[in-house]
Amino acid sequence: MPKEKDKYCTDCGAPLVNRCFDEHGPLKKGCNFVNDREAAYCAKCGEPTLYNLFGIIPVSHRPPLADRR
Repeated sequence: MPKEKDKYCTDCGAPLVNRCFDEHGPLKKGCNFVNDREAAYCAKCGEPTLYNLFGIIPVSHRPPLADRR
């Protein structure tokens, strides 16, 4: 059972919070918004969420190939 302040599962390494994956970089601020458990894409900026990238939730719609990272 994860502790309250844990960020990742100690059994499988999956994130425990479904944050936006848009990271801070030299040309962008980054998002880091905490989304609902079911969100495949960030409700704030539209980037993929951690649950999406880790394959924790099924994704029924993928962005066009040009938009994938």
